[in-house]
Amino acid sequence: MERHHQKFRKLTSRVVTTRRLAEAWLPLLAWMALIFFVSGLPGPQTKALADVFTTNFEARAFVYHVGVFAVLGLLIYRVVDIHLARSTILIVSISLLFGLGYAVSDELHQAVVQGRFSSALDVGYDALGLLLAVILMSLVHHILIRRGHVIPNSSESEHLRSQHK
Repeated sequence: MERHHQKFRKLTSRVVTTRRLAEAWLPLLAWMALIFFVSGLPGPQTKALADVFTTNFEARAFVYHVGVFAVLGLLIYRVVDIHLARSTILIVSISLLFGLGYAVSDELHQAVVQGRFSSALDVGYDALGLLLAVILMSLVHHILIRRGHVIPNSSESEHLRSQHK
């Protein structure tokens, strides 16, 4: 009977782990796929879609890139925080590097799409969105740790203990 119980616990822990992986990664992968899809639309289609919001091209590009990549930054931060990193500095660094890599690949993708072009300025807008989101997430994470709503990772625990001495 005990042996059956142990097998059941192993099976359910795998399901929980798989569920947690899916909850963390699926929104990120879906958002990345949406960015890839929109970047693959030919120039006239994206212009018609964007003209619904504003006809000022520079304002539209700024708002689109900062907004879209801010959401991407939030999602990346969440995944890195849950599965990969152990310190806030590492979480921020990995999140920014991964996001910037995706921003560059997005612009390279647009370079080969009919009616589209790549732009270093767009990568700058993307970087701004990523930076804002990652800083916001790290501040919120820090505040939640201070209030006891989140269990700090090992490096944050040591830092908090040293401040209270």
